[in-house]
Amino acid sequence: MIFDIRSFWLIGALGAFAFGLLVLIVRSAYPEYMGRVLKLWGAANLCLSAGYALRLARDWEGMFAFHVLSCTMMATCLTLEYWAVRELKK
Repeated sequence: MIFDIRSFWLIGALGAFAFGLLVLIVRSAYPEYMGRVLKLWGAANLCLSAGYALRLARDWEGMFAFHVLSCTMMATCLTLEYWAVRELKK
């Protein structure tokens, strides 16, 4: 059995995308205060999914997409999660 990191990136991308969409859909059932937090959290998960997807595209897009764009999406994900937690503390 060979360990292939791309399969974990695919699972991470699909899981984060599904969770992000679920959070954005469920957001309308919550009050406005919690809706803002869930909107940020859902956007963060979509950014995480895009980061994993860009890591999967290393063979087609090249090393720029692998290193720069995917790391930028991961940093954006962490920033949006920080903003969501900060919004909860208000």
